[in-house]
Amino acid sequence: MKQIGTKISLIIAITATVVFSINNYYNIRHHYLNSKENEKNYIRDKISDYKKLIEASKEKALWVSSIYSNMSVAKEAYKNYKNTNQLQASSLLIEKEIVAINQTIKTNLNLETDPKVHYHLPPARSFIRCWTTTRGDDISAFRASVLKISENHKPITAIEIGRGGFELRALAPIFDEKNNYLGSVETLYALEKILQRISSTQNESFSIFMDTSYLKIATELLNQSATNVKTQNLRIGKLIYVASSNNNFKPQAIEKKYLNAALTDTVEIQNDTLGYYSFPIKDFVGNSVGVVTFQYDRTLNVESQKQSMTFNILFSLAMLFLFISISFIFTRKIITSPLLLNLQQLKKIEEGNLIPGTTNKRKDEIGRLSRFTENMKSRLINIVNEIRGISNNITTNSKDFEAISEEMVSNSNQLAASSEELAASIQEMVASINQNKENALNTEQVVMRSSEIIEDGFVTMQKTLLSFNLITEKVKSIQDIATKIDILSINAALEAKKAGDYGKGFSVVAQEIRRLSDFSSRTSEEISSITNASIELTNKSSKIMENILPSIHEIVKQIQEISFASVEQNSAAEQINMAIDQFIVVSQSNAKYSDLIKELAHYLQDYSGKLSNSISQFVTDEKDYTHLSEKLFLDIQKAIEKYNDFQGKKFKNIDIELPQRKEIKNINLNLNNANDKDFDDNWNM
Repeated sequence: MKQIGTKISLIIAITATVVFSINNYYNIRHHYLNSKENEKNYIRDKISDYKKLIEASKEKALWVSSIYSNMSVAKEAYKNYKNTNQLQASSLLIEKEIVAINQTIKTNLNLETDPKVHYHLPPARSFIRCWTTTRGDDISAFRASVLKISENHKPITAIEIGRGGFELRALAPIFDEKNNYLGSVETLYALEKILQRISSTQNESFSIFMDTSYLKIATELLNQSATNVKTQNLRIGKLIYVASSNNNFKPQAIEKKYLNAALTDTVEIQNDTLGYYSFPIKDFVGNSVGVVTFQYDRTLNVESQKQSMTFNILFSLAMLFLFISISFIFTRKIITSPLLLNLQQLKKIEEGNLIPGTTNKRKDEIGRLSRFTENMKSRLINIVNEIRGISNNITTNSKDFEAISEEMVSNSNQLAASSEELAASIQEMVASINQNKENALNTEQVVMRSSEIIEDGFVTMQKTLLSFNLITEKVKSIQDIATKIDILSINAALEAKKAGDYGKGFSVVAQEIRRLSDFSSRTSEEISSITNASIELTNKSSKIMENILPSIHEIVKQIQEISFASVEQNSAAEQINMAIDQFIVVSQSNAKYSDLIKELAHYLQDYSGKLSNSISQFVTDEKDYTHLSEKLFLDIQKAIEKYNDFQGKKFKNIDIELPQRKEIKNINLNLNNANDKDFDDNWNM
């Protein structure tokens, strides 16, 4: 997929596919929703027909019950029972009269069977069932409607379960001439008979199911033919089948949980062929007693959906194919073909053909591209001409550049030699500075130690001076003690004299104490004299050391400065030495780079020649064809001469006539680099 038109067509095709797919999806969805809506409307109409029929049947049954309630024979039968309490005799009065009436009603209402009429005694006891001989039984346990009419004396219509089964019942109250309530009468219609009156098609049916909780009521005391609920009927969950509008009912797809749920709410289930719509049957007080299920055929609807989906898909594919085909043709004509012409122009530029051509006059991007291509050709022609001039200047200047580079090589070599001599001198200077630095450091250490010793001596003298002062103070204390002892000895001698003979011994002790006191006094004076002399010497020594210390400190400071200066000189010398080393390296590098520049100057001449050859491949006007052809044939001539030399034979020079200018235009301009160095090397092998 190399053509941009194809790529654009592909993008259009993908976009169209997405658009058509979305449109097709919404069309199918719209048809599906319409179909579902039509199906719902259809179900709604059918359910409405069923409900209308039920309501009409209720109305008809109530009308019949109203007639029966107002019969004079019925009122007479109730009065007779009240007076005689004879149930059988009283009910026969009604039975004789009602046979003819039932026949008339059956004929006029076009009924298949006689209406079922049931008279009740209050509150809920059977008076007479006109279709059976069972009479007088208590029905209060299961006939809530009879109890209700006995309570409020108002008509009731409802679907209710009795001993006759699951039937529509209409009850009317019976009053005498004084408006006293006598009892009630009901007319019963079998639900299957009502359902059969609903118009239906194949696979369309209304079916009724009864809650099995009422099964005992519907079958008790009656044989199977007297009730419309058969115990052997199909059972689904809590429900038992009662009747259908026709024989098309197919309960196979009905699930138990689905049908049971219909006792409380409307539910719907569907498959590809059938649908089931079920809702509860409620009696007159609102209790669910059964379920009505409408079965309808979905085949046509499903087929219609499939056909619509197939048609939409096929139509969309056809339109998509048509749209894509038109887009491919359009993009090829409008985009691909003009772009190919522009590519051909660019191909000529790639081959070196810069001769101006025709431009596309279109005003869109493709036309602008064609015009830009021609403008680019004009600029390339100017650039090629400028490069030719630059190439010639490079060739001329590269020779001067080579001479300058040779002189740079010579100067760089001399500079490198001078740098090496300077480096040797600097290294000697560094060695001397290093020796001075070491001497200064050693001297500094000696002076520092002497300074420390003198400072320690000065401190020691200060401590000695303090000790002498302390000794002097102690001597003074001894002298004071000796004086006090002398005074005490005198006092002791006086006291001894006073004592007489008794004090002679004590007098001798007092004299000895006095002599010791004199001796201590003289000794302390001698110690004091020696101490004072030592103090004078120590003070003199301390003053001398105190005067010497500043000089020592100054000497230490100067030696430290000398040592620091030596270190700085050594560091500076090392930096100078490093700089000289770098200078030597740079000088040597300059010498190498000078050689490299010389080589580059030589290469520059070669590259300038190759640049001229490369630029010569571009044809900016028809004159360039002549220059190119002449150069090409000269290169061929040289190649033949080299081949002759290689074979050791001397062929005659081949004279090649230059073709005419018209023929030159047909030469393939891809024969570039005809005098390339690689080509020459191959011939020199």
